[in-house]
Amino acid sequence: NRFEYSTLTLFVNKCKEAQEVAYNKNQSISVSALKEIVGTYNACSLSDDTQFAENVITIANASDEFIEIAINVGYSFLNSDFDNVSPGVSNSYGTVVIGAQVYMNTNILNKRLGFVASVDYSLPKKFNSFSNNIIVNTKTAYLSALIGTRYTFNNINETFSPYLGFNGGFIFNSSSVTAQRNIVGSPILNYDTTNELNFNFCAGTYIFFGKQKLDFNILYQPEIDLGLEYSDSLRSQISFYTMSGFQLKVSYVF
Repeated sequence: NRFEYSTLTLFVNKCKEAQEVAYNKNQSISVSALKEIVGTYNACSLSDDTQFAENVITIANASDEFIEIAINVGYSFLNSDFDNVSPGVSNSYGTVVIGAQVYMNTNILNKRLGFVASVDYSLPKKFNSFSNNIIVNTKTAYLSALIGTRYTFNNINETFSPYLGFNGGFIFNSSSVTAQRNIVGSPILNYDTTNELNFNFCAGTYIFFGKQKLDFNILYQPEIDLGLEYSDSLRSQISFYTMSGFQLKVSYVF
């Protein structure tokens, strides 16, 4: 701890096991890491030929920055709260999601930082409520357009590469919401929905089967307010409902 930070160059060319340890510690080599490398080297059956760790070969043979395209299918578990339309009314439901993604793979942070653009459409789901003497009819459907970043732990396993990510963009709300008091002659309020800025978090893993690649993803959607607007020749009304939940999906990467 008395030394300034600096760059340490370490050559290990006749012991694959020691080279694996050195490679996995390359971001921050401490005294304990050096002892582990030396101990592994001393216990190694040295080869007369220069050896290269598998992950070093993988990185060396990897292509430069490139773009991949994927199609995906998933399932969303959502919670909608219509308390501002009819007090205490909410709905929890699941719906199928389909979409596509574009991956922008970079060489940043040893090929660990990448970017992804995605478009997902959740299929419509109906919900009706008759609480509080208010008839509420809804048909919720969303188109989500997001751009995100992912940090991939690509030095853990040859088959699995887990990652953490953050996304931001828009929710284009194509839902329909109507409300009417359960009184003869009461007007029907047909609300127009609004599009909203959105962000969410995700985690997952890439799975490699030979030259094939799958992306398993779990996405968490924090609660977001989705606007409702109604107007006619006599009055106008602005309200909102909230939506939150999480999504499971798998993507096939071309």
